[in-house]
Amino acid sequence: MRDMTQGAPLGHLFFYAVPLLLGNWLQLAYNAVDAIIVGRFLGQGALAAEGVAGPVMNLVILAISGLCIGAGVLMSEACGARDAETLRAVLATTLLAGAALCVTVALLGAVCAPWVLRALAVPGEIYAPALAYLRITFLGAPFTFFYNALAAALKSIGDSKTPLKFLAFSAVLNAALDLVFIGVLVSGREFGGSDTFATSQILAAAVNKVGVGPEDIVFCGRQAIDGDTAQVGPQIAEKLHLPQVTYVTDIQKNGNDLIVKRQLEDGYMEIKVHTPCLLTCIKELNEPRYMSVPGIFECYDKPIDVFDYNALKDDPLIETDTIGLKGSPTNVYKSFAPPVKGAGMMVEDAAQLVGILNDKHLI
Repeated sequence: MRDMTQGAPLGHLFFYAVPLLLGNWLQLAYNAVDAIIVGRFLGQGALAAEGVAGPVMNLVILAISGLCIGAGVLMSEACGARDAETLRAVLATTLLAGAALCVTVALLGAVCAPWVLRALAVPGEIYAPALAYLRITFLGAPFTFFYNALAAALKSIGDSKTPLKFLAFSAVLNAALDLVFIGVLVSGREFGGSDTFATSQILAAAVNKVGVGPEDIVFCGRQAIDGDTAQVGPQIAEKLHLPQVTYVTDIQKNGNDLIVKRQLEDGYMEIKVHTPCLLTCIKELNEPRYMSVPGIFECYDKPIDVFDYNALKDDPLIETDTIGLKGSPTNVYKSFAPPVKGAGMMVEDAAQLVGILNDKHLI
C-alpha cells in the first residue's frame, strides 16, 4: 500500500501511473494477440467473426470498467480519509451488486446473442463462429467484473503494481490458450480425388499453417482403407522435415524425448525420437474414449473452422497443379470385389491329386 497523502505528489503520480499505462497496453494486446492468432491460423472468416463480435464485447467491458472506476473513486476517498469501515462497505457492495448484475447480463446476453447478430446483419458464413465468440464474451462478463472490481480496490489504496502482475499473467495465458484450443477442418472441392502424394501436400500445408512447436507431436493413422498405401503420414513428415516412427503401439514421454514401441511383422522395436516428430498409430496404442450423449449434443453448437483451398494454396509445400483428381500422379482405375471362390476338395493321396490335375489338362 502506497500512502499517497504523504511526500511529493509528482513521484507518487509517476510510480502510480506507469503500471496503469502498461496495464492499458496489455489489455490492448489481448485483442491484438487474438486477431493475430485467429487470422494466422483460422483464416479470414474467423477473423471477420471476431471483428463482428468486437464492438458488442467492448460495450460489455466498458460498462464493467465504468462501474468499477466509479466504485474505485469512492474507495479512494474512504482510503484517503482513513475510513476503513466505509472502504470495506463500498467494496462489499460493489462485489455483491456488480456480481448479481453481471451474472444477469451474462445469461441474457448468451440467450439474446442470435438476435444481436441478426440486428447486425452478420453474413451466414461467419454467423456460427461469431455466435460462439459472442456467447463466450457474455459468459465471461462476471469474471471480467471481479478482476476490475478487485483491481479498483487495490488501486484505491495506492497499489497499481499487483493488478499489472495479474494482467501480465492473464495476457500470456490468453495467448497460450489461443494456440491450444485451435482446431480446424481441412476441406475443399479442389482437394477431392487427391491421391497419397497430393493428400500429403495438403495436410502438410495445414500443419505448417497451424505451426509445429518444439514439444509437438503430429499423430496420423496407419493407413486409409481405400488407397491402403500407408504413405500419407511418412510423406507429411518428409515435407515438414520431421523425424517419424510408424506402426506405433506405445509411447513414453520424457521431456522432449519419446520412447516409442513400434510393431514389426515378427516382434517389436523400441525407438528413441526427439520432438517435434510425427507418429503413425495402430489400434493397439490406446482404448478409444467415447463421448457422452450430452457431449455429442454440445458439439452441434460448436463452430468448425475450415482450411479450404484459398487458405492453403499459397503455402510453399503445395504444388497447386498436383492436387485434386486432375493433378494427382496416380488415379484409381477400377474398383471391384474379388470373385467368389467355390468350396474346396479334400484329396486322400498324391495319385488322386495327379489324376484331377491331369483331367483339367494342367499337367
